[in-house]
Amino acid sequence: MRKTSKVEDEEAVLGQDADANYDDLDLPKEPIAPSPFDEDKVRQEVIDKFLRIRRKPGEPKITPILTKTAAVTALSQCPSEEKDRRSAARSVKYVLKVLYNGKEVSQTAARSLSDTFTVEFAQSFDVVIVQWPESVVVQVRFLLKLFELPNSMSFISDLFCRCWNKEASQIQS
Repeated sequence: MRKTSKVEDEEAVLGQDADANYDDLDLPKEPIAPSPFDEDKVRQEVIDKFLRIRRKPGEPKITPILTKTAAVTALSQCPSEEKDRRSAARSVKYVLKVLYNGKEVSQTAARSLSDTFTVEFAQSFDVVIVQWPESVVVQVRFLLKLFELPNSMSFISDLFCRCWNKEASQIQS
């Protein structure tokens, strides 16, 4: 019995002979190299755009202002998908927590979104200040009606309140 090499065994299994033509295979083509980077051209495009959109001296500064003047479509006029979305939005309750120097000092009652997609808490808190605050943070959290378990509120955002410098406020007094 003749000894066969590993390559011959593989060719026999694959049904190929040693002179197989691999040009017939559908191999991926080599990628086309990108054109060389033209730094001067790109620099000029950036400068042209800057000069086109730049605020001219003396031109008024534009400040966006958020208002609640948009009319909300009545629920009766909405498609069923929008009704379902609003129903789901009403099932979420929102809570504010006030943190003074990192410690919770108060919390609002849970409130839902109104028909105008706003939340009004309308609560005030009495806080006795013993030391000057290093930080005052209002945390916005939400609670789903399905899971009204204690401490099951999910975090949305921190709103950092400005703490004035203690020495500056004493000078003004």
